[in-house]
Amino acid sequence: MATSRLSPNHPRSSWLGGDRAEGLQLLRWITYGVCLLLPLLVATPASALQDNLASSGYQELLDLLGPDVPVGEGVPLAQIESGNNYRPSFTSSEFSHITFNDLTTNPSTGTSNHATNVVARSFYGNNPDFAMARGAHEVAIYETVDWLNDVANPTTHEILTTSGDLAKVQNFSWVGTFAGGTNPMPDDPASTNRVRLAQFDRDINDDDYTAVVGLNNGSSQGIPWLVAHSYNAIAVGRSDGNHSTGLTIDTMTSASNYGPGRSKPDLVADATTSSRATATVSSAAAVLRGLLEGTDGDRSEPIKAILMAGATKDSTRFTFNWSRDVDTPSNTYTTSLDDTYGAGELNIFNSYKIQLGGQFDGGTDLPSAVNAGAHGWDYGNVGIGEDRFYTFTVAEGITAQELSIILTWNTPGGNNGSFPGDAPPLANLDLELLDSSGEVVLDHLGVFGVSASTVENVEHLYLQDLAAGDYTLRIAGDASSATDYGLAWRTETLADMVNADFDDDGFVDGADLLIFQRGFGKVVNATHADGDADGDGDVDADDLAAINAGFGGVESVSAVQFAAFLASVPEPSSFALFWASMLLLSAQRGQRRT
Repeated sequence: MATSRLSPNHPRSSWLGGDRAEGLQLLRWITYGVCLLLPLLVATPASALQDNLASSGYQELLDLLGPDVPVGEGVPLAQIESGNNYRPSFTSSEFSHITFNDLTTNPSTGTSNHATNVVARSFYGNNPDFAMARGAHEVAIYETVDWLNDVANPTTHEILTTSGDLAKVQNFSWVGTFAGGTNPMPDDPASTNRVRLAQFDRDINDDDYTAVVGLNNGSSQGIPWLVAHSYNAIAVGRSDGNHSTGLTIDTMTSASNYGPGRSKPDLVADATTSSRATATVSSAAAVLRGLLEGTDGDRSEPIKAILMAGATKDSTRFTFNWSRDVDTPSNTYTTSLDDTYGAGELNIFNSYKIQLGGQFDGGTDLPSAVNAGAHGWDYGNVGIGEDRFYTFTVAEGITAQELSIILTWNTPGGNNGSFPGDAPPLANLDLELLDSSGEVVLDHLGVFGVSASTVENVEHLYLQDLAAGDYTLRIAGDASSATDYGLAWRTETLADMVNADFDDDGFVDGADLLIFQRGFGKVVNATHADGDADGDGDVDADDLAAINAGFGGVESVSAVQFAAFLASVPEPSSFALFWASMLLLSAQRGQRRT
């Protein structure tokens, strides 16, 4: 990273300003926008990463919803930015819809490219090529050192608001530490990092906002202390893996540790810098909080779970290391995420479908468990020593190609970092997926359906090619504390044989088309009886193509054959699809009357 950072012997920068500088005490390495490190990295091919939303699932969402696409309407936001020139350009036409509220004690009028074009443009700008949360109206701005002094400081603790409303999504595209020396990553002997992190996690839990924090650019960089060591925030890296990777730090100063041994990041996003990737995830979080406003989903735990469960693991783009194989059926591993890619790459389309699937309440025992849909979420509480249960059914003739489940919960943090040991108080929850006989599921790759990290506040199950059957998800509670949690899941399914005979009368005819019409537009949790011919959980143009081809009448075709068939047929628009189905139905009714 080419930086303008201070060295230990460099005089304090003038923008610290008198008392503010004294209040920071041991802060020698001032925070920097993480994109500034990019010039020292090996160049990444232009085709590998993109600074727009092309790989985030947003185009699929636009194709589905058109002008009704959610934009985070009215969700209050915050941008915490480093340096003298910490402000985005308030007069830029991209932010004409935004009212800014600079909460810095001694505001500066200086702006920067990092604050404006890297972060703000991707967070809440009005260009749909770069930002999702274009419906935001108010953004609180805070300079980093002021934020560390006033908000993350238990002595002078303030609540970060816009014009009276808590900023529900807060973006931190910078890294730093209170340590001295030539490496910006070590912890400080006075444990100042620990105190600030404890207050940060406490605020996220108590005030219930979503904090999205960036990692450093460059895979040789350690996990930065501020603020990526947070438990309750969402740590973000880049889709090419060229960012801080590995585990949170275990230093020589044991009193200064803050939960060592946890995998970071939580998510990655397609961007050329970690700063922009962080802002993109913040934008997606704002969209979800807008969609779920007024529900249990508008909380930090389920928002984090929905974003992470929606993440994709495209093997053509990334190589993931899921360390739960046939030799590790239980607690012989400690982390639940990949050390480089976390839960995978942000995909807002998948996360949209998860929230659309709806909330399903977990049962206190198996008989009380509600059968959950293929996509869904929950916000609940598991009591001391209790369990929660959710049941899933993969219908006969269907294969669950992917099942991704995320469980998250918060640490209460602390107001001074004085908790014993290396970590703040944290409940220990586990996940298990059981088959109909009560045995732990083993998928075709030898991955066990168990996630039982002892150090993290995230559990993750990712299983592939599950056969038809009934399954039970068990959340195992902590033996000594009750805990609120967020849970999210998505199941990508496909029929073994494509069949458009929805009423099962042996013919594909107008009656089946009528069923399709009634179900057309259902995006998640659709069944064969709703008009889903290919078993992918929705009712769309592909299912109409199966009707027109008569699949399921005289013959059915395999998923592979159907994919080849679709490739040879131009996909109609929704408008053309509607009228084609109406004409077909009219013709078939006429034939019946004749």
